[in-house]
Amino acid sequence: MRHRDLTNEETAAIGEEMLKGTLVPDMDPWRRKNVICTAIDSVRPRRKVRVGR
Repeated sequence: MRHRDLTNEETAAIGEEMLKGTLVPDMDPWRRKNVICTAIDSVRPRRKVRVGR
């Protein structure tokens, strides 16, 4: 995954996924990684999409 410390917003997003029940300890490793990455990306600012790409 990413090699940096998580921000407070990213940590809170992961905690919310745990509270919703989307992230549970006995998940497959690839599914768990996908849920965590999705939670982190949901609070990160979006990049502007270039026209024509």
